[in-house]
Amino acid sequence: MIIIKNTRFFYDGQALRENVDVLIDEEDRTTLGTDKSDVVIDGSGKILMPALFNAHTHLPMIIMRGNHEDQYFHDWLAGVWRVEERLTPEIVYHASVVSIAENLRGGVTSAISMYFFYEETARAVEEFGLPYYIGPVFVDDHKMGDRVSSAERFFKKSWKHVIPTIFSHAPYTCSPETLETVAELKGKYDVPHQIHVSETREEVVDIKRKYGLYPAEYVDKHVPLDEKTTLVHGGWLTKGELDLIARRGAALVHCPVSNAKLATHGFFPWREAKERGIRILLGTDSQVSNNTQDLFMEMRMAALTAKDRYWDATVAPVSEVLSAARGPGWMLVDVSGLRFFPVTRRNVLANLVFNGHSDLVTHVILNGQLRYPFDGKIEKQIERSKEFLLNALTTLYPD
Repeated sequence: MIIIKNTRFFYDGQALRENVDVLIDEEDRTTLGTDKSDVVIDGSGKILMPALFNAHTHLPMIIMRGNHEDQYFHDWLAGVWRVEERLTPEIVYHASVVSIAENLRGGVTSAISMYFFYEETARAVEEFGLPYYIGPVFVDDHKMGDRVSSAERFFKKSWKHVIPTIFSHAPYTCSPETLETVAELKGKYDVPHQIHVSETREEVVDIKRKYGLYPAEYVDKHVPLDEKTTLVHGGWLTKGELDLIARRGAALVHCPVSNAKLATHGFFPWREAKERGIRILLGTDSQVSNNTQDLFMEMRMAALTAKDRYWDATVAPVSEVLSAARGPGWMLVDVSGLRFFPVTRRNVLANLVFNGHSDLVTHVILNGQLRYPFDGKIEKQIERSKEFLLNALTTLYPD
């Protein structure tokens, strides 16, 4: 049991209350009032609100942050792939540690991360004790048998915290045969599936020319979309694809900062998705395409780009944007500073979306336990991993 005393604001995802004491139990249920607890946190000047969910990232890519700037998308991708050829399992483990720490420090308690050497990321996730979606990534190559064997070993393992997930990289890197392999494993082990879809105009044109289908249709033909499917980016989806996604119950993941930085944005169909009842989630993408894991920046960018591109300030209202970023657990955010002044019941939620920042998160709670500030053991591991990665930079970027 954790008690938040004198909380300036308490937002449970629906109602907003002021100046209350809040108890959080081991299942993250909340009640108003006080009780005995070993953990008492002063909520003065802070808002207690749901923690965040990063619905798409590539955790280990933190090691490349700031090293691939101002490039066209395919030039950028080629440069990233060249560096990835030098990565080792040990680098991926330590990069995952620091990246999870960055997410958690910013209020993110759960994330979906697509990357290779996924066993090492899973090891880091287990050490942090967080519900992260991790698993094998499929692309076309000559080692499909090895990929399948590794995936099956991963799915058969008993994980305490990791949520096993299967990933297809993208329609342009996955043939029908590769996607059908993914479909077989997804069905056999009943795991979630995530794939990049309609990220660029070129992808849409190439897939339509090659298969006679738009990207979401192509994926659905070989790995049927369902409630456990998340489609990432979606900046060039057709209305027919949106109808398909709605019928199947799949979700869209919007990564507005990454899309804008790589100039792949297209037009994310916020209004059309909402009209069809499609779930919208928010993701940061990687630090090499973003350069942060800050969900507050994603909320701001998602709202601003939607309003701008529709020429309609009512699109992507504050409540919808907050809902798209909601994760398990709770966080305290300091709203006492000048950037929130004057803070009132009327404006605090809007200011969180348009003026919030991950550095303003002071505490993160999950399963009734304080996860940030970090305990001594985690803090030491983060520092060890940072030191290791600094030394590894000369291997990854020898020039």
